[in-house]
Amino acid sequence: MKTLLKIGLAAVALSACVTTLIAKAGNNTPTLYALTNLGPGFTFNASNPDESGTFLVVGGSIDPTSGNELATVWTVATDGSVVAVFTYDTLGAGGIAVDVNDHGMVIGSSNFGEFVDVPGVGVRILPGADQVEGVNNHGVVVGFTGDPTGPDGVSGAVWYVDATGEISGPVQTNIGPGVTFMPLDINDEGTMSGFVLSAATSIITAAVAEFDRHGGLDVQNLGLLHPGDTGAFAWSINSDGAVAGASSGKTTSEFLWDPSQPNKLTSLGVNVARPVINDNAQIVFSSVNKANVTVGVIWQNGKTTDLNTVLTAPLNDTIQLTLGINNAGHIVGHTQSGNAYILTPQ
Repeated sequence: MKTLLKIGLAAVALSACVTTLIAKAGNNTPTLYALTNLGPGFTFNASNPDESGTFLVVGGSIDPTSGNELATVWTVATDGSVVAVFTYDTLGAGGIAVDVNDHGMVIGSSNFGEFVDVPGVGVRILPGADQVEGVNNHGVVVGFTGDPTGPDGVSGAVWYVDATGEISGPVQTNIGPGVTFMPLDINDEGTMSGFVLSAATSIITAAVAEFDRHGGLDVQNLGLLHPGDTGAFAWSINSDGAVAGASSGKTTSEFLWDPSQPNKLTSLGVNVARPVINDNAQIVFSSVNKANVTVGVIWQNGKTTDLNTVLTAPLNDTIQLTLGINNAGHIVGHTQSGNAYILTPQ
């Protein structure tokens, strides 16, 4: 399950979807992108640019001496140039930074446990964390915690991290005996996207959830995209509450869920990597093209574009996985040859 949830290999090729969200994505004119090659490794997510014109990109890089993968943070200017690079050497090999908020709070995995790096304070290990998935701008971290009574021995959970590094949690997101909501992302309004996992059934359903003012968990089941599907994941949520997800059966298909149409999942085709949505309703993911090659794509305004076809300069490689996008449109992921990259819209 960890490999599935960290990388989220699933599948996608899009059909048009006309909603109020699409209008936010702009027109159909393809955007050109300049690529910044960060070397061996991968980039997983990016914060939004701050007032100084820089943003943070998180992921993992390969140490050229040892060959070990290290959790890494790149400080990047809005033109895509790298200002600084920081590696979490003390956390050991095999580390990964998976998300970052706009205040510079980084979460990830290490040999010492799941961690949060609080700006001005330093690294803290999240108590009871089995896997972290996302962090919002209020320092709320979502992920999974070990639970012997939960399905598959886990339950969903949240942690609250303040600016001093004080951590409270895990607060479990269980729905009932043997049933838990597993959060994969959280927006600043506190709405989480994820899936419902139950010991009583093998079917996994996409869902969104939030805590009410009494501390109870309100869960809205988004269901499955197609009859007969066996699992669905609400992978990413934006500030409007729009969700990009995937539903699996004979094939795995992307979907868009618009909270203004709560009973509808709009199919976006067959995909091979988890979708991520930003506040402009742009969605990035990976798809298999006509040549049976996995390529990174962006969907906006009902249209899908192969990112390899809109680069400002030729690339002797293939953009293969797109794993994150910020609100300024910077896209991150890795290429077929195993290099991390940043794409900057021109």
